Amino acid sequence: MEQHWVKMTFHCMKTLRETTWQKKNKSPWILIALKMKLFMKLMFFTPSTDPNSQLYVFQYPLRPVWRPHELEERCQEVRLRPSTAQMEVDLAIDFDSKNFDRDSDHAVKMEKQTLSTSWIPLSTCTSGYAVGVHIGDKLHLNPIHAVVQLRPSQQHLKESELKKNIATSGDGKTVVNKEVEEKKPAGPSKKQNKPPGNDEDIGEHWVHLKYHGARSDISTRYLQEMAMGEGSPVPFSMSPVDYLNAVCPGRPTDTDRLKILRTRLSQLPLEERIRTWLLEGPPIHRFDALKHLALDDPVDGILRVLQRYAQLVQGLWVPKSSLIYGKNDGLEVLARNFILFEFSKSTIIKQKVFARRLDFLKAAKPTLKSLAVERPDLNDWKLKEHPDKKFEVLYGDVVKEQQATWECMGKQINGILSGGRNRKC
Repeated sequence: MEQHWVKMTFHCMKTLRETTWQKKNKSPWILIALKMKLFMKLMFFTPSTDPNSQLYVFQYPLRPVWRPHELEERCQEVRLRPSTAQMEVDLAIDFDSKNFDRDSDHAVKMEKQTLSTSWIPLSTCTSGYAVGVHIGDKLHLNPIHAVVQLRPSQQHLKESELKKNIATSGDGKTVVNKEVEEKKPAGPSKKQNKPPGNDEDIGEHWVHLKYHGARSDISTRYLQEMAMGEGSPVPFSMSPVDYLNAVCPGRPTDTDRLKILRTRLSQLPLEERIRTWLLEGPPIHRFDALKHLALDDPVDGILRVLQRYAQLVQGLWVPKSSLIYGKNDGLEVLARNFILFEFSKSTIIKQKVFARRLDFLKAAKPTLKSLAVERPDLNDWKLKEHPDKKFEVLYGDVVKEQQATWECMGKQINGILSGGRNRKC
C-alpha cells in the first residue's frame, strides 16, 4: 500500500490571517473571538477517517507571508517511524538565494536541508488535542495522533567534522585524531540514553511517504473526509457571551466604556476616583492597573483608599459587598462575602460547598458569574483572573492585614450559616 503525507491548509484560518492583516488597528484576539462567536453553533467530535490514517501536527517557525517555505516545490522526501512518530523532511536548497553562504566550509557538503524531530513525541502528550475544521456553522474536531516539533538537522556538520579528524597514513592505515577521542564524553552510551521501552522502535526502519501539496486532489479529499461524518455532537456548557468573556475579557464595548469612564474620573479626587472605578469598572482589579488611575499620588495613599472600599482576593482587589449593595447585611451581602472568602483560600470553588443551600446558591450566582467561569464537567467555578503574586511579594504587610480580616469574616460567615448571630470583625 502506498503511504501518503498530506499537507492541508484550513481556509478559515487563512481568512482570519487576511482579516487581521487588513485591520491593523484591531487586536487579532478580538477578531478570533468574533469569528468564534459566528461558528459556535454546532460542534462535532469526528474520529479518524479510517483506521490506517493518522493526523499529525507539525510545529516549525513560520516565515513571513512574502517568503513562504514553498513546500510544493522544495519538498523532496518525507520519512516516518510510525511507532515513535519521528519525522524527517528533506527540502531542496536554493543555492542562488542571498541567504545561502557559498563561502562557508560546510556549503560544499550540503546537498539538501533536512528537518527532523528534536525529541521523540509521546502519544500521551497529545491526549485531548484536536484539529478543527470549520465549515458553515459547524466545527468538526479531529483528534491528533502526535505533535511533531521539527528542527533543522545538523547531520552535515557532524559528517564534515568527522572527515576532518580522520587522516590516512602513508601505509594506507587510518589514523584517528586523538583530540576527538579525548573530547568524547565518558558518560552513558547511546543505548543507555534511549527512552525505556523504545529499543525496538529506535531500530525501526523509516517509512517513506509520498508528499501531496495543499491544493492536490488527495489533500482536498482528506480535508472533506475530516468534516464528512458529523460524529458525536459536543454539548456547549457555556453561552457564546460567557465564552467570549473567558477567552477575551476585554471586549471592544467594555474597552470603549472604560476609556470614557477613566477620562471622567481624572477630574475627581483620589478617594472618589477609586470608589467610582470599583463600582463601575471591571469586577476584579490588579494593583498595577489601579495605579494608572492615580499616577501623581503616593502608593500608600492608594492602598489606604483601597482597603477602605475593597478586599484582597488572591492578590487582586475586589470591591467590598457593602460598596456594591450599599448595606452590610442581607442574603445577597452574605452570599457575596461567602464567595469572596472561598476565593481568598483558592481560585476554585467546588459546587458541593452549596449542598442543601439552593437559596444561598441562587443569591450567590450574580457574584459567581461576574468573578468566575463555571465548569459543569468539573462541578466548580474558577476565578477569571490569575492571582497577582507580584503584589503579594511587594506588599506583605497589606497581605497579612487582609488575611487577618478574612479569618475574622470567615468565622462570622460560618457562624451565621450555622444559625448563630452576626458578630462584627
